[in-house]
Amino acid sequence: MVTTLRAAGVPAREIAKAIPPSRFLPIDGTPAGEELSEAFSLAYPKGDPGRWFMESPIHDEGRTWFVTKIWGRNTEPVLERLAKLAPEHSGIRYEAVP
Repeated sequence: MVTTLRAAGVPAREIAKAIPPSRFLPIDGTPAGEELSEAFSLAYPKGDPGRWFMESPIHDEGRTWFVTKIWGRNTEPVLERLAKLAPEHSGIRYEAVP
C-alpha cells in the first residue's frame, strides 16, 4: 500500500505520520545498490536488514524510507490510516481477511 500511495503522489513524510516510526524508517539521501544496505546499517546499527523491504525502498524528497516486513496486531489500524491518505477516486483500499 505504501508503494501505491507514493505512486499516487502521497509524500513519504505524510505516509510516515500514519505508520509507527518503528515500521517506516528514513535515512538521508537516496543511495542504491550496496550503498543502500551500508547506509541502512550505519543509520540503524541494531536493525536487521532482512526484516525490511530493502529491495524496494521509497525515495522521496532527498530521503530513503524502508517499510518493515514484520507486522502484527496493529496492522489493520495502520492500513485504515493509510487508506485515508489515498487521493479521492484512486481506488486505493484494503480488505481485512479474517
